[in-house]
Amino acid sequence: MSKSSNMVIVDDRDPSIKYTGAWTQAGSSIEFDSTTTCSSTEGTSASFTFTGTQVTVFGTVAAKNPPDAALSFAVDKTTTGTFTPPNNMTSDVHHTTLWTSPVLASGTHTLVLTQTTAQAACVIYLDYLMYKTPSNTVGPYLVDDNDPAIKYTPAASWGTGGAEYDFLHTTHGSNAAGASFSYTFQGKASRSMAT
Repeated sequence: MSKSSNMVIVDDRDPSIKYTGAWTQAGSSIEFDSTTTCSSTEGTSASFTFTGTQVTVFGTVAAKNPPDAALSFAVDKTTTGTFTPPNNMTSDVHHTTLWTSPVLASGTHTLVLTQTTAQAACVIYLDYLMYKTPSNTVGPYLVDDNDPAIKYTPAASWGTGGAEYDFLHTTHGSNAAGASFSYTFQGKASRSMAT
């Protein structure tokens, strides 16, 4: 990677995420790596230490009305936000942003998320985290289909779209014979995800 700030993706099952209390493993093929983690117990928490400048938490939210669930988010022991599902959901949502931290000073930080409200069945499911880092020695890195580093050829043959089940809710697609895309990177391997 050659960008000054890289985006690292961390699955909910990554051992760098430390869970405290009663958590349940779940997941479906729609979710990143087909996994999620959730809790139906107030006071449970999860912590993640990273080196970077910003972190975002993504998840699945079940359509339960009223939702009776909430998460709080703290960075370096300072609470900076909460997430409470809306009351009018008619279907589950996936790959949704639960919270994004403020821009942080470049360095090592610790995120702690806490289940502050819960009901008997899980409502908020942790799917993955993403954080910005200047490092080019960690990973895996995420490159979204809208990243300008991806070159679509010919550009006129490609269209854009996206649905709630798509990663970051964005897609590129083409039905033209010979259409292609390219991405130049430094590393050992790459993986493409499509719908």
